[in-house]
Amino acid sequence: MDPAAYVILLLFLGGLACLVILWINDARLPGKLRRRGVSIEGRITYRFVVGRPPSYTLVYRYSYNGSTYSRDEEVESEVYRTVDVGDIVGVRCLPEHPKTARLESNLSGSKSCILGATPKEASFTEELDSLRDNEK
Repeated sequence: MDPAAYVILLLFLGGLACLVILWINDARLPGKLRRRGVSIEGRITYRFVVGRPPSYTLVYRYSYNGSTYSRDEEVESEVYRTVDVGDIVGVRCLPEHPKTARLESNLSGSKSCILGATPKEASFTEELDSLRDNEK
């Protein structure tokens, strides 16, 4: 076999190994956040729906130790429909790496991440989603 082919094969296998390690690490993150994370408050800054089937995303900001962070996160449609821009939500972050955070509802499966939110009237985006769903 040609030496260049060996190099290409090694690079491919190395890249594949890196992807597997990242995937395993990401799969362990919820447990790590539940065990070692701290609960803080965040605020919804933006929300949007894309795709077919729809993917619901909340964008939120939170502060920890004097620094402010922003994340976007996919959520279940039930969670998406209960929050609006400006609502306060529960966030869990790692103290040693505060950029690593998740909405508490995504860690526990409950809707309790919404700290003062009540179900909202359908927003314009949700009305469009409903129309799109009815087209099917």
